[in-house]
Amino acid sequence: MEKILSKIARVEGQLKGIKEMIEQGRECSEILTQLMATRAALESIAVDLVDEYIEQCAHDLEREKLLQTLKIFLRRW
Repeated sequence: MEKILSKIARVEGQLKGIKEMIEQGRECSEILTQLMATRAALESIAVDLVDEYIEQCAHDLEREKLLQTLKIFLRRW
């Protein structure tokens, strides 16, 4: 979980930086580049969370509930 929390902290910093860039009137292309990097970081967090879920939590769940949870994740991905 530490890895995930570290990534979340990094995304928080990226979002603050994006806010500052907007407030400073920085170039749109620079802001969009940072937004894309933040989005990629969020996607990485999502994948890590699913991995963590499968490794630590899934063994206690019924197979059907696990499949349902993974389907929800994939639909929203």
